[in-house]
Amino acid sequence: MRAPDSIDSLTWQVRPAIKALKFFSLTTRGFSKRERQHLNKFVKELVALPQSDEEISDWVYDLWCADLYQYRDGDEKEYKGLLEYIPPSLLEVCRAYANKIVGGAVNKPENSGWGERIDEEFGPHPLF
Repeated sequence: MRAPDSIDSLTWQVRPAIKALKFFSLTTRGFSKRERQHLNKFVKELVALPQSDEEISDWVYDLWCADLYQYRDGDEKEYKGLLEYIPPSLLEVCRAYANKIVGGAVNKPENSGWGERIDEEFGPHPLF
């Protein structure tokens, strides 16, 4: 049994959103320091965690989200399964952070396809 104040215990209700946003990052901009910082802020915005920033960052880094190779081969089933479990109340904040992750100058996506993908995956009526 996990400790009640562990990151796993405190994030279980919002974990599909965290995993989906991490996977989105991996499949668009990658997961370097810049993108990890956005994910760490996202986690801290969703849940009040007693852990240090470093512990949160390590947890986010180690969090399994979906099989990247299957996705690249055209199998989106696992990722779409994550998207289906994002609580509707979190879609707006997911969308905002997805835009931050892909944001270039003035928070406009570098790739026009990314903006469309954000609309489809994190919009008010996700297409999955």
